[in-house]
Amino acid sequence: MFSTYYYCLKEGIDFKVFWTYPFNLQDYLEPNKVNWLIEGKAISHNKNEVAFRFFNSYSLMNNNETSFLKIMNTKKHEIHVYSNITLHEEMYHIFFNDLFKPSKMLSDALQYNTDKIGGKYISVSFRFIGILGDFKDTYFKKELGAEEKEKYISKCLDVICRLKTKHPNVPKILVTSDSRVFLEKASSLAYVYIIPGTVVHMDGVNKNMEQNDLKVFLDMLMISKAECCYSYSYGKMFKGTKFAKTSALIGNRRFIGITE
Repeated sequence: MFSTYYYCLKEGIDFKVFWTYPFNLQDYLEPNKVNWLIEGKAISHNKNEVAFRFFNSYSLMNNNETSFLKIMNTKKHEIHVYSNITLHEEMYHIFFNDLFKPSKMLSDALQYNTDKIGGKYISVSFRFIGILGDFKDTYFKKELGAEEKEKYISKCLDVICRLKTKHPNVPKILVTSDSRVFLEKASSLAYVYIIPGTVVHMDGVNKNMEQNDLKVFLDMLMISKAECCYSYSYGKMFKGTKFAKTSALIGNRRFIGITE
């Protein structure tokens, strides 16, 4: 989204977001400095008027601004873009602030969790992609055996302890994860803060969606306010996640990825 917004800024083009699935974006993030809202009936579906552009991770265009801008150029009235490529990470916090502010629902939840955490904190994120048995991931690793699960949990808890030693003057560590099992274990550490809510995986969500989606946005924005943001992976854990890094970028915070 930010790469498309950057293109629109450079070219003086109106930027709009129509995001209704799997949730309505404006339920959680509202326009801030830029009014990006648009109704479906205002969008053209006439191929003579619309250019369609699709970019994903396999486009190999991350940080390739020249090629991206060239492909985006069109003489048609509208450009419909699906993109997750990365341009100008150093400007993410500016782009985010231009476009978004929390909705009242999200703002109230942020205030509640900020009050509960009670001061400065760092964050660390773990993505297990189902290897602890919380859910079945279609594309990734199978569930580990009981002994190996304990090994992974122990490694991750040890990282949290090491980070607390590294940051002795920060009272709390915000821990986020896709594993309910791990979060329950981590919550036994007195200095760990876990955001309340249901942990969900997007391939297997139930339909109590509002609270599920709220938890994702809470994780993101709470990470974006941390003093320093970490992500940890070991062995079969997912190393390609960008959730914690993106959250840090939108808050202009330092991000450190740890892989063992």
